Parts: sequence; C-alpha cells; structure tokens
Amino acid sequence: MLRVQAERESRTTGLAAQAGKNLDRYAELLNQYETSIKNARMESYRRQEQVRSEALQRRGVVLENARKSAEQLVQQSRASLQAQVQQAREQLSREAREMARVIASALLQRAA
Repeated sequence: MLRVQAERESRTTGLAAQAGKNLDRYAELLNQYETSIKNARMESYRRQEQVRSEALQRRGVVLENARKSAEQLVQQSRASLQAQVQQAREQLSREAREMARVIASALLQRAA
C-alpha cells in the first residue's frame, strides 16, 4: 500500500512539475506574442509616419509647381496687358493725329 501511495505521489508530483513547466512555456509564448504585436504596431506606426511624410513632400512639390505656374501665368498676362496698352496708346495717338489733321484741314478750308 505504501508502494502504491508512493507511486501515486510520484505521479502527482511529476504531473504538477510538468504543469508548472507547461505554464512557464505558455507564459513565454504569451510574452513572445505580445512582443511581436508590439513590434508590429511600432512598425505600422513608423510606416504610417513615413507615408505621411512622403505625402507631405509630394504635396509641397505640387503646391510649388502650381505656384510657379500661376506666377508664370500672371507674368504672361501682365506682359500681354502691357503690350495691349502700348498698342492702344499708339492707336489713340494715330487717331488723335488724324483727327487733328482733319480738324486743321476743316478750319483752314473755312478760313480760306
């Protein structure tokens, strides 16, 4: 009977020791899992920040190109307006000279 009792106690102790080892192993696996999740989350945040940074750079380039294009269009418009103003002045000057000639001719014909 003592032998059976010793054998049972040996099995129980062995099972308890095995259960303790299993718990330690599961705790280690859980720790590895949590570490993996933490690392994946950190990598995700890093990648997200990288994508955001790249998008901001592309946005800056697009805005700069749009600004340059708008500035060029404004300069072209100014140059075109200045040319049109110059042409209008020249036209008005020609018309004024012609009107002066016509008026002078009419006045000279009356005086004669």
